Amino acid sequence: IALPGFLSNIAAPLWRADEAAGDAAGDVTDALGNPVTLTKELDDANAKNEELKALLSIPSVSTLPEHAGDVRRAAEFVAAELRRIGMENVRLIETVTKEHPDGHPLVYADWLHAAPAADGRTKPTVLCYGHYDVQPPDPLDEWKSPPFEPEERDGNIYARGAVDDKGQM
Repeated sequence: IALPGFLSNIAAPLWRADEAAGDAAGDVTDALGNPVTLTKELDDANAKNEELKALLSIPSVSTLPEHAGDVRRAAEFVAAELRRIGMENVRLIETVTKEHPDGHPLVYADWLHAAPAADGRTKPTVLCYGHYDVQPPDPLDEWKSPPFEPEERDGNIYARGAVDDKGQM
């Protein structure tokens, strides 16, 4: 299944020249074989990069109490994106307790409408896990650009959390 928005593969547009069609013009299809225009794919990739940059801009450092509001804002961002792409039952699950007063919210969503397989058997449930918080960006003087101001260099996005774990979301 291909998920739209920042949850899908942001590393590169999923397109290829459809060699099987034998069209000299080089039909372009997505990963599922659906015809698309290269312009649409590039626009989609740019939109995904902007969504990722917006998430990377949130300094969701869960180990620093002064960023508790940012951690919540990142959770709300993820929940909003899940709603936007059609996930259901999206909610934040609070983890603050008397014993753990510094807990941060979990983000939950589901979509339980998979059609049965061709042979009638049910399809398995898939659980995806990721975290939207980051570690402190210290030492700051080792960054070539501010850690929460995403910057593109040589086709890569550099920011705290770009690789672990916001980039995979």
